[in-house]
Amino acid sequence: MENLLSQHDLIEILRINDFALKTQLQIKKDFELIGVQLFHERSNNPTYDQLFLEVNSGLTEITQQGEQALLRLLYQIDIPERDFLKTISGDNFIAKMSQLIIRREAYKVYLRSQFG
Repeated sequence: MENLLSQHDLIEILRINDFALKTQLQIKKDFELIGVQLFHERSNNPTYDQLFLEVNSGLTEITQQGEQALLRLLYQIDIPERDFLKTISGDNFIAKMSQLIIRREAYKVYLRSQFG
């Protein structure tokens, strides 16, 4: 997944208004399925930084709920186990996981746009 959509590519593609909004809605939907509300004030043109702050906040809330809530979210978003294990083994878990979630959610939106 990482090779298909680099951090630089992600930031560039999020500059496309419709793509950024669809990514925001995808993130919102997946977090709501776990019981966490994000994006109380929806932006029509969210930036990567706005997405990151919201995901970071939501992820902090989920980790406080416990390991099972976190695992449900990762399953819902479809974060590969190997990526999760790489992220958990270092510093700044929440920040790294937030980046991984945004990348995965954006990739879902990207695939839908390519294959309708």
